[in-house]
Amino acid sequence: MAGTIKDLTGLIGNTLQFSNAVGSRISNSGAIIQIKNAADNAFAELQALALQASPDKNAIPVRIDIQAKVIMYSFDGVSPPSPNANLGKFGFCHTTGGDYTQNDIVYDSGTALIKMTRESCWAIYSTDAITGVVSLNADGAFAWEGSAYVLKGDGSSTDTGFVKSIEISYTKDSGNVDSTTSIPNGARVIRVINDVTTAFDGTAPTVAVTVNGSSPLTIMATAQNNQKVINQYEVEDFAAVGATNTGIVRVAVTPDSSTAGVGKVLVLYTSPGA
Repeated sequence: MAGTIKDLTGLIGNTLQFSNAVGSRISNSGAIIQIKNAADNAFAELQALALQASPDKNAIPVRIDIQAKVIMYSFDGVSPPSPNANLGKFGFCHTTGGDYTQNDIVYDSGTALIKMTRESCWAIYSTDAITGVVSLNADGAFAWEGSAYVLKGDGSSTDTGFVKSIEISYTKDSGNVDSTTSIPNGARVIRVINDVTTAFDGTAPTVAVTVNGSSPLTIMATAQNNQKVINQYEVEDFAAVGATNTGIVRVAVTPDSSTAGVGKVLVLYTSPGA
């Protein structure tokens, strides 16, 4: 028998029962709407769609939305892992490609990699180091700040007096490569190493390294390395990071028609104690 559709303003009673008194029911308890069992003596499960793109602030999240986002695997967008390879785990896209953009967070449901909305991923936590166009420290806590995840904690009670490091890998095609970690105001860059492992073969290829704040601070100029010769190039000049300098480390690569070229930059810095 076909169902009947009626135009109802509401119910006089406090319960809407499904499936001839054997299914779940919606109950009104004062000003609270409850999902209850048929006997109305225990709560029943309520399922809904996970938050979608640009959810309203009053949208109700489901379990995967409110779970802590512990990143347990990462991938390049052009070669994502198969669904079920990381069942029940959250992953991180470190390099844009295919259907994925760097900083995308996904959940492996077993049948698909579900892209999470940014609203449900304001804070994420890493288990292992991630290296790509976007890199994450191992065992780090990160917060989304509009366009990037910024490191908020790495397990240390304080940074004062510790020598810390940032490593950024690059190739001839990298263009500008940015670190995830920011160097704070008052820090001192004490050493910069550019390790050219595959020589560039262009006419005049260059690499420059800056602390890329609102007023970028150059910590290795293009004249302080030679991308055409395999070697480790080092700058040990003291560089003070001021309030307008503070920011991520940027490695700027100009290949100048190179068909080869690979290297990495290591920046050592500290926030000295008094």
